[in-house]
Amino acid sequence: MRRKAIVSNEQKERIIALYNNNIPLKEIKHREGIHSDMTIYRILDEFGVSRKRKNLELSIECKKKIITLYNDNIPFKEIIRQTGIKSYRIIYKILHEFRIHRKSKKLQLSNEDKARIVALYTEGVQIKEIMQREGILSDPTIYSILDEFKILRRNKKKRKPKRVARKRITIGEKKQVISLYENYINIKNIMRCTNIASEQTIYRILDEFEIPRRKKLGDISKMSVLMEPDVLLILEQQQDASIYINKAIRYFYNQEKNMETK
Repeated sequence: MRRKAIVSNEQKERIIALYNNNIPLKEIKHREGIHSDMTIYRILDEFGVSRKRKNLELSIECKKKIITLYNDNIPFKEIIRQTGIKSYRIIYKILHEFRIHRKSKKLQLSNEDKARIVALYTEGVQIKEIMQREGILSDPTIYSILDEFKILRRNKKKRKPKRVARKRITIGEKKQVISLYENYINIKNIMRCTNIASEQTIYRILDEFEIPRRKKLGDISKMSVLMEPDVLLILEQQQDASIYINKAIRYFYNQEKNMETK
């Protein structure tokens, strides 16, 4: 259990005098080397000193001091430290009581500063760079100045590129598409050969000429085979080696079958 602080009678009298002179508890503790509020309250109770309410009315001198500090642009934290007030509301209440206008938090800019900002903006300087040059912390400050001088804001939206008119496909190109398709050339190779950029365009041409779609291959299996160099050269010249091999195998199989029946 923590022991109670031992305070001499002289120190107690000093504490009571400081308390009666409206010195804040923090300041009293700091001066007398006391670590707890309860020690001070115990001394006050011992000498029959009534505790002050938190909403105690401030003296005229204290109020005048607050107003003087406020007019001298002293920060609120420093005013609170010097006067022992624990709330910003009390300061605002005193300012209202004496009809002191609150200072605007907005940055006060001269007409020269505003004109310089407008000039930078009209020259195309970015908002972030203007803020950095002029020491401004927010975008709305810049925009309020622009609105004040009736400066139109730059459009942030990028213009869409003009759509290029689609090239009309000639009859000759359509016939080439149909010929390649009927020769079992795959769609991607047809697009490459005809410079047509869309598969849908290929299918639209096929539907226009009522060309039936090729049947999709059924189950497909892979097999590794050995090829002689001349055979490999032939396959490399084909548009679709897989289709070529399938057609060739069926052709030679049917030929051998016909020869056996004879």
